[in-house]
Amino acid sequence: GVVLQPDARDVVDALAATVPLGLVTRARRREVDVVLAAADLASHFACVVTRDDVRVPPPAPDAYHAAVARLARRRPVRASAVVACVDARTGADAARAAGVRAVRVG
Repeated sequence: GVVLQPDARDVVDALAATVPLGLVTRARRREVDVVLAAADLASHFACVVTRDDVRVPPPAPDAYHAAVARLARRRPVRASAVVACVDARTGADAARAAGVRAVRVG
């Protein structure tokens, strides 16, 4: 199985019940799909953008631009209204370059 960070499931459950969630990652799609399925979290995310979905992965902003565009298909949203929870400086830099606010976690 997949071992999640403490409280991760509770946080994702609470957020997904309130706002559409997107996942942006430098990981490959096949890896992400396996982890989300094993953790039973795939249905919590309105969109998932992996390095396989963009020409240039983070730290380029492309993946965050893609995630905002996909979230906006569900309901109007501006990049400035999106918050990225990131675990690395490169992710924060990529989010900010896309106009998304970034919060470091972990």
